[in-house]
Amino acid sequence: MYKKFEASWIKHIDFLIIDTFSLQTAFTLAYLLAFQMFNWDNSYFGDYYLQISVMLLVVNGCAAFLDEGYHNILRRGYIQEAKANAKHILLVMAMMLVYF
Repeated sequence: MYKKFEASWIKHIDFLIIDTFSLQTAFTLAYLLAFQMFNWDNSYFGDYYLQISVMLLVVNGCAAFLDEGYHNILRRGYIQEAKANAKHILLVMAMMLVYF
């Protein structure tokens, strides 16, 4: 009745949701600060930034599943978490560069 899903990624879905929400919030804030705050004409860039936003969702999910970055996330120390975070960020950036 009470099965443990040791190899399942479902138990880390909350970390993925928080990670994705934070990434999208940071991207949206950067976009608003760059174009809306200074009243620049952003009609040309609208579709391009929407594509980047969607690709960030896809790339973040792929990086999380391919790298297994959430493995033993609750047992890590500060230094191990910083290393895993840097590795995840570099992987997302590399995948976005390949997309561009």
